[in-house]
Amino acid sequence: MYKTWLFNNKKKERKDMIKYGRKWMPRMVIYQQNWEEVLKRIEDKSREKPGAPGMFKHYQVAVKRVMAELDKDKLEKAKETAEEWLNNFPPPKVQAQVTQKKGLAYMEHFSKEMWRQCGIRVFVLSGWKNEQGEVLFGMHYDNEALGDGDSFMETKDWEAIEPVWQEYTQEQFGLCSENDKVVVPWSTIIHSQDEFVVRTFLPADMDLKEPSKLQNWDMTALLNFWYAQQEVGKCLTFLFKA
Repeated sequence: MYKTWLFNNKKKERKDMIKYGRKWMPRMVIYQQNWEEVLKRIEDKSREKPGAPGMFKHYQVAVKRVMAELDKDKLEKAKETAEEWLNNFPPPKVQAQVTQKKGLAYMEHFSKEMWRQCGIRVFVLSGWKNEQGEVLFGMHYDNEALGDGDSFMETKDWEAIEPVWQEYTQEQFGLCSENDKVVVPWSTIIHSQDEFVVRTFLPADMDLKEPSKLQNWDMTALLNFWYAQQEVGKCLTFLFKA
């Protein structure tokens, strides 16, 4: 009786609600490599659109059917790929999908655990490539929600750090987009300039315009400003926010 009471009333160990990483299985690799086919089969059979709440219940059956149609060599290759992804890391496209789904949750969990376990405050700078090959950057801060901390963004000059981090991420990941046919959304940029451009890259009294509509004095002022930036040793003269 006493043993039962102790078991029922002992303090349970805290279990994290988030798991880092993924235990890659051949079935998961096959889905990643054939996801368009899997989703098409689900939609054809159940009329459930990708992302719909009822789609997931058809997922296992659809993947099993795709697996059943693969020959032995492809199944063995999927097994080897799963081992490779598990022991090393998956390809960039798969990493980008994980970032989109779980990146923020990972950073939030890390920040809270560092404070809870170690009393350490964290400000996370992040940089990654999405599935389209675009280089994105960001930051995560949660100090105002931890203890009696203040917001880093509200108490310090983030704009002094932002362009340096942008420059670094561009150097590490390369060009912002691998698609040379991407159209620049100039109308949106003009109406929400601060969402796209760090102010330190432009003269104080100038707003960005669509290049073909710039007047001669606009272009001259911009070029002189950027040239002056280079002269004082700033190698990064202009960059869009990701």
